[in-house]
Amino acid sequence: MDDTLFKAILAMDSYNRGYNYGIDLNIRNANGDIIQQSDAPDITHIGNATVYKNLGNADAQNIGFYGIAYTLSSGNVVISYRGTDSLFGTSTIGSDWYNGYGVALGHPDGPEGAMAFSFYNAVDLAAADNVSISTTGHSLGGGLVNGERNNSLSGSA
Repeated sequence: MDDTLFKAILAMDSYNRGYNYGIDLNIRNANGDIIQQSDAPDITHIGNATVYKNLGNADAQNIGFYGIAYTLSSGNVVISYRGTDSLFGTSTIGSDWYNGYGVALGHPDGPEGAMAFSFYNAVDLAAADNVSISTTGHSLGGGLVNGERNNSLSGSA
């Protein structure tokens, strides 16, 4: 599969994991009861990518941020940033509009931009020296990738 297409799939997958996920990846029986949670160890693969690390804790949720890193079978890492999932959130202060849209205006130092940069650095510090790290994201997530480029990090939107 083409690398660009696969990164687009990983950008989409970030919406299906963590808080406010878009697709229920739980495995259910015929009665609809969950027999395996989507965050179970067996559901950490998509293609040749394995979920390596994610950031969707309370601090991230409060500003509308979600990031996930995948390790590829090659050993390289792809970080995916979720785009807007709640334009206005439950309050203005917790919204993607308030915390992330400065990125679209060229200000990557806003709350979501800072958290994306911090997440990248945490993944980079944990990665082996010879591992290549690339980034992807959809919509606001792509803006976060471009914000990282402005901070001299590698990436592809």
